Amino acid sequence: MTCPGMRWPEIHERFPDLSYRQVDYWSRNGRLTPHQHDVGGNTITDRAQFTSGHFNCWPPDQVAALNRYDQLTRYDMKGDKIIALASDPHAILELIATLTKIEAELLEAAT
Repeated sequence: MTCPGMRWPEIHERFPDLSYRQVDYWSRNGRLTPHQHDVGGNTITDRAQFTSGHFNCWPPDQVAALNRYDQLTRYDMKGDKIIALASDPHAILELIATLTKIEAELLEAAT
């Protein structure tokens, strides 16, 4: 069975502003929940077996969270602010709409 998730190269291509270090940190601290595969592509379910030599794969719901993290980092938000907002999709959409409106108003005022 093919995994519906995304590996790091695909994530980096989709979200070039996020670094592997950020994504790995969020994963190691439980803010994201990747799963791992062995070289044969088999999913490893026992977290005790997560070791080097296996690769992380982020499922679609985690990729959606990365999308929200990416949007927040574009507004120079960092750390726990990102995590708190990204965990609530409605709050993030409202915040992004507000920031986009403010950005448009500032650009209009500058011209």
